[in-house]
Amino acid sequence: GEAAIPGHLDDHAYLVWGLLELYGATFDNAYLERAIQVNATMLDHFWDAEEGGLFLTADDAEELLVRQKETYDGAMPSGNSVAMLNVLRLSHLTGDAGLAERASEMGRAFSTEAGRLPSGFAQMMSALDLALGDGQEVVIV
Repeated sequence: GEAAIPGHLDDHAYLVWGLLELYGATFDNAYLERAIQVNATMLDHFWDAEEGGLFLTADDAEELLVRQKETYDGAMPSGNSVAMLNVLRLSHLTGDAGLAERASEMGRAFSTEAGRLPSGFAQMMSALDLALGDGQEVVIV
């Protein structure tokens, strides 16, 4: 179908998350390819080149006085937290070092806030654990 309104950051981030989960459950490359496409669009249109992180609205959306960023994980994780975890997962799945660097930039952008109130950044802490943790990769051929 055709979108009636342009999506916000959360729409893109949650769609990528869902596609990655579908890929993990089915190993159907179509889900991974679509996740890569949507993620690239999200980074192209929502990225804050000056301070890092992602704005709630795209650069080609209706012009607002202030383009805000949502960082706090409430009942639902913020788009930035979900996006950071997605970017890291895609980096691991594709071997794209540029995505790993982008995730690192996102972590730096919100590190002060997350350090002050880590309980408000639970999903971002999960992303940080993936980035810094001693994870192991299993490849089944």
